[in-house]
Parts: sequence; C-alpha cells; structure tokens
Amino acid sequence: MRDNQSKNKLKTVGNISKSGDWVRSNATDGGSRINKLPDIPWVLSKSENGSVKYDYRAVSGDFASVEFSKNLNYLQYNINMNAYNDIVKYSKEKNLIEVTHDIFPQEYKGEVSSDGKRIVFSK
Repeated sequence: MRDNQSKNKLKTVGNISKSGDWVRSNATDGGSRINKLPDIPWVLSKSENGSVKYDYRAVSGDFASVEFSKNLNYLQYNINMNAYNDIVKYSKEKNLIEVTHDIFPQEYKGEVSSDGKRIVFSK
C-alpha cells in the first residue's frame, strides 16, 4: 500500500491513528515531547578469542553491552538499567537461546524454528 493510500484511510482512536498494519501516534495539544539521548559513545573492544564487544555506560550507572563472535555463531546482549539485569545469549551452533531477567523465576531456554521465523521456548 502506498503512503498516500494509507494516509487517506487513517482511522483515529484516542491518540493513535491506524491504517491496516500502519500505526502512528498523534501529538496532543501540548505538542510532542522529545527525549534527548545523552551523548555517550559506545566503546568498542576486541577480545583475544576473536569476539567483538560494544559497551555503553551512562552517568547513572546503567549500562548495556553486546558481544558477538566474528562469524556470528555466538551473540550476547546484557542490559542493566534501574537495578534490573537482562541477559540474552544465542548460540547458532547449538541453536540455543537463553534469556534471564531479575524478575523471572528461572532462566528460559528456546530454539529457532526450522523455518527460521519463530523462537520456541521450552517449559
């Protein structure tokens, strides 16, 4: 569907406009609010085992990192914000996804479906 066709079919529900799969938020009378991101760069480091890691640290103490092997067979995200720690690990070799979060009672494990379109978590 072209942009003009979508715009012509927009239906407003509260502060959201919809047209098919398109969704847009509408600014209120007060205008839109812009949250400026702090100017803190990601730091690149390369480990001896060939992995690449990017780290981001905010003044508040929050941090995020992403680490991956050059061949992308291994990937790990680690986000620590407001005293919560989220970790997502993926091993292409093992077809294993592991997710942990401080409020989860356990670590959750899953795998990518054979068609590559879904992640299936086991109980």
